[in-house]
Amino acid sequence: MVKRSALSVLVFILFAKINSLQWILWVSPFLILLARDKKYILGIIALDLITYIQYTITFNLYLNEQITPNILLFVCGLRIILLIVFAVHKYSQK
Repeated sequence: MVKRSALSVLVFILFAKINSLQWILWVSPFLILLARDKKYILGIIALDLITYIQYTITFNLYLNEQITPNILLFVCGLRIILLIVFAVHKYSQK
């Protein structure tokens, strides 16, 4: 049940039209409950850090024209890739 709930929230986040910082709070509890080893916990921490960097640091720097849009897109891409890795990992588990 928890695995399917986590997968449904991950898929929702990946295909949503608008990106929101609060969605990390939707998926983190499920991912923490499903964590089985240290690598998985490090992945959750990485997802939280990338989300923080994307929204609070790179987006503000972009708005102040201190970085190029490519850096913002790179950080967003990292976050999306990590979400896809979590979704594929949860889907492939039996």
